[in-house]
Amino acid sequence: SQAGHIKGYWRNNNLTTDGKWKDIANVENLVLDGSDGNVSLGAGEFDFDSDADDFTISIWGKYNGSDQGTLISRAYDSGTNGGYKIHSGSSNRIHFYVGGTGRYWTESGDGHQDNKWHLFTLVNYDDDGTQKFVGYVDGVLRTTEGGTVPAESGSTDVGATYHTRIGARDHGAGSAVGLFTGSLDNASIWDRSLTIAEVLSLYNAGRGADARTVLSDLTSNLKGYWQFETENLLTASTVQDLSGNGKTATLISDATVSGNNHGTVTGGVDGFFQSGLQSGR
Repeated sequence: SQAGHIKGYWRNNNLTTDGKWKDIANVENLVLDGSDGNVSLGAGEFDFDSDADDFTISIWGKYNGSDQGTLISRAYDSGTNGGYKIHSGSSNRIHFYVGGTGRYWTESGDGHQDNKWHLFTLVNYDDDGTQKFVGYVDGVLRTTEGGTVPAESGSTDVGATYHTRIGARDHGAGSAVGLFTGSLDNASIWDRSLTIAEVLSLYNAGRGADARTVLSDLTSNLKGYWQFETENLLTASTVQDLSGNGKTATLISDATVSGNNHGTVTGGVDGFFQSGLQSGR
């Protein structure tokens, strides 16, 4: 594949709302520096019953270097507490947690901390009356098949006051820990266990693709969806939920949306690119 050599790619069916052709090789994304920036999806939101409900959490991520950090979570404080999360742990591994103490991780040194984009997906599913979960990286199963989800009770039941977060996990009282360093994008939450074929479809479509189009027959199961593009900013610090469910995401502290190479379209359908496309990008 020559995809890594593409510095700009424009198609006439990919227009931004402000009259530009999207550079779908360099779509914008969320940028976090690991200090205190993250994204809140709201307190008590997406609080699935992990030992009873089917759901899927998926997000594109690019780790900068070897820093550890949480990509997305409905969890709090220490690693053994909470509903679910995907994060980079020790020995350069990607950890998939469900139900607090239920955990699987990739092989040591296989955490994809390579400054490249990867799709991370956690699927919680019913297996003949027993909830189990698996983790995928780039559409490939990377955990032991069928980890059993522990029952939620006591300390493993995330309270309604805790926030679901992108780029961190909740620490209570509005604070966050496990802060992510790098870039995140195209986060989706589904109330359905996606099949391996559906997960692979999301990966093959690429980071710039719209999940609502890729899995068009499952839009009713899409409960939260955030593409971190300037055109989706409702304000300087809030991002529209494209699922249609009104789950607005809030940028915390120094979390930013950046990085595009969109070209301006003029003259309607038969238009052309104006200046603004930078050489070498």
